[in-house]
Amino acid sequence: MTRARLASLHIASAAVAVSLFSAVISGVKADNWPFPSRSPAGANSSLSPAPAPRATRPPFDFPLRQETWNQLPDHQLSPVGEAAHALRPERWLHGETENFIFHFRSLGDALQVAREIEFDLWYVAQSLGASRDTYTRKSHIFVFADEREWQTFLAGTHAPGWTHSFAHEDELFLNIGGTGHGFDSQTLAHETTHAVVARIYGRRRWPVWLNEGFAEYMGEASVAARHWQSPLSNQRSLQAAQMTVAELFATKQYPAEIAVVGRLYDTSAKFVRYLFNKYPKQLFPKFVDRLLDGEAAPAALIAIYGNEFRDMDAFEKRFSQFVR
Repeated sequence: MTRARLASLHIASAAVAVSLFSAVISGVKADNWPFPSRSPAGANSSLSPAPAPRATRPPFDFPLRQETWNQLPDHQLSPVGEAAHALRPERWLHGETENFIFHFRSLGDALQVAREIEFDLWYVAQSLGASRDTYTRKSHIFVFADEREWQTFLAGTHAPGWTHSFAHEDELFLNIGGTGHGFDSQTLAHETTHAVVARIYGRRRWPVWLNEGFAEYMGEASVAARHWQSPLSNQRSLQAAQMTVAELFATKQYPAEIAVVGRLYDTSAKFVRYLFNKYPKQLFPKFVDRLLDGEAAPAALIAIYGNEFRDMDAFEKRFSQFVR
């Protein structure tokens, strides 16, 4: 289903102010960023392990190349992307970065997104231990600048009318400034996380509670890391985290009531935050893989993180006492 961040959570998140660019900043293309280049074909390929994710931070000022529609390397869009592109298609401007294809109304908005989204992609990918060959194509991003046009677009999708930005598969649809609070770096990082997960894992769908919890955690952690700060420095109070882990694991779809969705977001964020704050981050992708291979969440949790607790009752107790 379409993944949309709640307006209430959007407002509760701390907005990080960033300045707009007025021109494209040129730079040297990093051919092996954000992942290392694969070995030449046939060069000990049967003996070489999968390449490790690149640890080097991406350039701070990542260039956005303006292009015409015909110059873009990929025109394949989802039905949602087609609906966005069909809105006054002659007025969409286009561009490309190392890992994304942009469609935008305002160059300033696109440059601001480009500056942050490439870092968000790198941070999410290295947190998941992803290698370059997990990517098959660049994600399309539609950057809206007009609230009325955004509402017209939403009316043709399954997204609620209060949605400010959302990811659909590996595509992103962003309403810059639609909340009236200006550009929100954490919302961008949150939705980018969904798109990156879709690019890395394809049709291997994450459980809804893990999908939103990881995006919430990355929304805060990526913004902190981009400012050379610890993820611990940018973690909001999760006042609605009132579900037990058992209730969280039992959640199969988004609840209909807004208040219940808020509890889902906060509790799932608390769960992922607990795993990243308390344990080596390299364990998280292993936990994800076990879930996607069909293992029950409690069994996968104990198998990967069970050195400090013997069963789910012990984990529930630790989790209930976790406040950071």
